[in-house]
Amino acid sequence: MSKKSIILFFLSSFILTACSVTSKLVSIKYHIQKDSVLRFAKVGIAIAMYQPNKCAKPLMQYHANAYFTPASNLKILTLWIALHYLPDSLLGLVYHITGDSLIFSGTADPSFLHHDFNNQPAFNFLDSNKDKHLYYDNATPIDNFYAPGWSWDDYNQHYMPERSSLPIYGNVLTLIKTDTSYQIIPNNIDANLHNLDSSNVGSLTRLFHNNRFILSPIKKTTTIQQIPFITNIANKPIAVTLLSDTLHIPINYYQGDTITNWDTLYSQSRDSLCKIMMARSDNFYADQILEMCSLRYKHHFDTKALIDSILHNEFVQIPNKPRWEDGSGLSRYNLFSPNDIVWVINQLIKNWGIEEMKLLFPIKIIAFGQKKTTIYAKTGTMGGVTNLSGFFATSKNRIIIFSLLLNDFIDKIGTVNNARNKLLLSIIKRLH
Repeated sequence: MSKKSIILFFLSSFILTACSVTSKLVSIKYHIQKDSVLRFAKVGIAIAMYQPNKCAKPLMQYHANAYFTPASNLKILTLWIALHYLPDSLLGLVYHITGDSLIFSGTADPSFLHHDFNNQPAFNFLDSNKDKHLYYDNATPIDNFYAPGWSWDDYNQHYMPERSSLPIYGNVLTLIKTDTSYQIIPNNIDANLHNLDSSNVGSLTRLFHNNRFILSPIKKTTTIQQIPFITNIANKPIAVTLLSDTLHIPINYYQGDTITNWDTLYSQSRDSLCKIMMARSDNFYADQILEMCSLRYKHHFDTKALIDSILHNEFVQIPNKPRWEDGSGLSRYNLFSPNDIVWVINQLIKNWGIEEMKLLFPIKIIAFGQKKTTIYAKTGTMGGVTNLSGFFATSKNRIIIFSLLLNDFIDKIGTVNNARNKLLLSIIKRLH
């Protein structure tokens, strides 16, 4: 083959590929513009094919470099952080034994006395050492219980517990009610909740500035209600008081010299926590993971320093430098592009493998009418925001990474999700 023929061959291949991508993009634009729901929303799409040892190959782009509010799609980045920084088991406590005293300090482990985990190594360890004098070292508290951009008036909502260095019971008060009885966990936060008439137990709310809970006569059909409690009173963790009551022994605050030779106690499997975080979209787990990683990186709690370091090092090649404020995606200040999300998912697959990601990403069936397909994807939802990012395999076993970000709409979430699923199915059909 002559040099001229080779050039013509590659040129024609390039033109055909470009035409194919352009045709798909025109089709996507037409679909969005004709859709009665999507045409009024801000839509961003990035589709790429995973290539081992290479950058993902872009297949479709639609406002893929524009910035969007990611909501819980941010947990995809938190998953990367957890796998990169945390060991296989979570650091449950650090402690130091001297004489007849045991001094311990929190590590932001969210599993401590959480109902998700029956096995409680940290609590069992403290319980087995009740013959000693227990002291809590509060030398490294978390400065801000909310991240920048959190909606402060959601303080009563179960999805926004405070961040803390010694979380306990998920940092929420849980009301479990039946027709004839009720249970409150933990039961020692507010004495006003004791000895209530179960027939009048309706809905609970908390005052903003303290842990005073108010009983509303409005009856809720739900049997379980969770309300975040204030985690620090007068710069002291309420968890110490709750733990002292649970252990039935006093716990004092350590006032001695700085301890540098801490011993470590591990609690739960890292991956078990991450799997729940992704499946349930658990904001509390996500933000506490970020705190745990910052402690491991900086030896004190500083999530901003950790995020800045990641953006200047491991994520220096992310396509569009994001604004990144928390681990959960609760912050309205977060801004990421679809290409950013695709890039991070590609890093996850490249570093930890597709099979591991299938275990950690939620499995979803995307359906519209009679059509349906299986994908591995994380949702992200808040007012005016619904996102879906993940990956799927084609009939030819190609791994396709995608990010569909939809912002700035006023339609109902369900209506927009149906329109989004219809768009995703049309994209999947073109790529199979």
